Amino acid sequence: MKLVEATSLRIQELLKINRLTIQELAQKSNLPVDSINYFFSSKDDFVDLRIIFRICCGLGIEMTQFYKSDLFKSINLKGNKE
Repeated sequence: MKLVEATSLRIQELLKINRLTIQELAQKSNLPVDSINYFFSSKDDFVDLRIIFRICCGLGIEMTQFYKSDLFKSINLKGNKE
């Protein structure tokens, strides 16, 4: 799994857990909605940590909590499935 795919799935998990929409998360994180939507539509494997940091602030969690998920255990940083 690519890093951006795992990040997208993790954001979806956290939205569900916190009962938030993307728009609500964007507002809480002081981000444009497009910055969050990037993870759902990107064909790149680029993850901007500044955006993740702001999402974490909006959710009231540490970045370590964001990445503490089994989704990130099978990341191949080359972008190919292992």
